[in-house]
Amino acid sequence: RFSRVEGLPFLGICWGFQAAVIALARDFGYPCACSQEVEEDAMPPHAIVVKRRDGILRKGASKVRLPEGRMQALYAESSKSVAESSVERYRNRFEVWPGVKEQLQEHGVLFGFGPDNEVDAFELPTHPFYMDVQYHPEF
Repeated sequence: RFSRVEGLPFLGICWGFQAAVIALARDFGYPCACSQEVEEDAMPPHAIVVKRRDGILRKGASKVRLPEGRMQALYAESSKSVAESSVERYRNRFEVWPGVKEQLQEHGVLFGFGPDNEVDAFELPTHPFYMDVQYHPEF
């Protein structure tokens, strides 16, 4: 939250992604937002980050559709080509509860989606650099 409010650069990866989406949800209508990774018994709408519907640990390479904004531009710049999607490494069993997505979009959040149409990336286009990904973009 501090980075977002103060205009400081922020790149949330995996748990950082969860923390960032929870902070957004708390500011935009879900004051008790949390993650089932920490509060296992919490249920939506309090649990904003929930176990994947299939309950399976997602690991390995998966295609992600990048948010239509600065993230696409950065991927395109590094690959020297159009970058609407990328194949990234995953290791998680949690996803953003679909019920919160629309409300966050109303506040200008741009989302990117994984192969099962779950939220796997987001950015704030009004912020100098605020990007978050559920995957591990180290490769």
